[in-house]
Amino acid sequence: MSITAWRKTLTSPWRALADLLWPPSPEDERQRQLAALTEELRQRQLRMLQRQRRIEALRGRLIQLDRDAERLTGLVQNHLSDKNQEEAYRDALALEKVRRARVRTGDRLQWQEEAYHGQQIAFERLKRRRAELQAGGREPRL
Repeated sequence: MSITAWRKTLTSPWRALADLLWPPSPEDERQRQLAALTEELRQRQLRMLQRQRRIEALRGRLIQLDRDAERLTGLVQNHLSDKNQEEAYRDALALEKVRRARVRTGDRLQWQEEAYHGQQIAFERLKRRRAELQAGGREPRL
């Protein structure tokens, strides 16, 4: 265990006792809340960026699946016109797999986009709370 961890372990009970006996001033409490909100906003923003990356990856995957489906559709049609039933059947099975993968990927994309929208709403609400706290020092609304 590091020295910092030991120091935190030993000082935290004393700090709690000091806070009970001498509560922080309203300005100190406001600064603590601002710092906590700022950190939470930073973490939420990082999670939103990660989700955006996932959304972009899924969109890229959908584009690739669409290309694969077009290519396989052309192959199936060529094989059928050439009367090559075995190749047509094999490519038709692959086309069906691609179509199912596209549906699953589309569902995942929709879910991720809805979740991102929810994250945006929560992020904006927290930003307003922080702005209210910074502006007047009054208690923010929940």
